[in-house]
Amino acid sequence: MARLKFTRIYDSGQEQCDVVECNHYNICRFAGGAVEVTTFPGYTDEGGVSRFVSSERDDGYPVCFVESDSTGKTVDVIRAGDQLAPE
Repeated sequence: MARLKFTRIYDSGQEQCDVVECNHYNICRFAGGAVEVTTFPGYTDEGGVSRFVSSERDDGYPVCFVESDSTGKTVDVIRAGDQLAPE
């Protein structure tokens, strides 16, 4: 089981997290850089949800931390391409 923590951190230091636990999720990367993360009914503690990881969308989260349910440690980070610095 994984824990997806969709996170916003405000200038004041306040953190807002939307947490979804699931054992399967799908990632769709769009040409503009946004990422849609989808969980499906039967694979999550909710009925199936979609969240956007994007700094350009009003409904997007800048980052999604993927944590191991058993250890609580971050095992992956999903970031949108619209917030990557040019190389």
